[in-house]
Amino acid sequence: MKRFNSYKHRCLLLGTVALLLCAFFWSKRLGPSIAQWRAASSLSEQLSAGQDEAAQIAALETEFQQLNTALGDLGTPADQAWQAVLDELAKGGSTGVQLHVIETEITSELDGNRLHVLPITLRGPFAGLLRTANRLHRTVPEARPVSIRFHTERAGYGGQRALLMTLYLQKIVDENA
Repeated sequence: MKRFNSYKHRCLLLGTVALLLCAFFWSKRLGPSIAQWRAASSLSEQLSAGQDEAAQIAALETEFQQLNTALGDLGTPADQAWQAVLDELAKGGSTGVQLHVIETEITSELDGNRLHVLPITLRGPFAGLLRTANRLHRTVPEARPVSIRFHTERAGYGGQRALLMTLYLQKIVDENA
């Protein structure tokens, strides 16, 4: 019986010492390392979340700038945009496009914003008309072309019909600005 008692006591003592050593190493070595690892991982998550938010903010700012470029300055009157369009058409180029007629401006208002639509009809060859519409879209972004209609000019018997393009230009003006 004494052997069993001494063996039992030795195992119990050895288990206790092993638990104390594990607790000692945990508190001195592993505990702070694991705490540092957890802190570092939480900081990296916060940084990545912050970078995601910064990237979202940058994307929103870029989208806002693109909208401002596309819509033009909402505070400027439509007459300035139309004058810029006419100046650009007067520059012309070698496209063979001529101003045929400027129709009546159409306006509508909603929630303090006024929508101006100016139909301009141009005459010329098909490729020149497309180049002119593209040039107007690039050089005068505040007068946005929203619709294009191709048609032919009425001609008398045996007369040559000219190709016409009616370009519907849109300008939004904020009346509150």
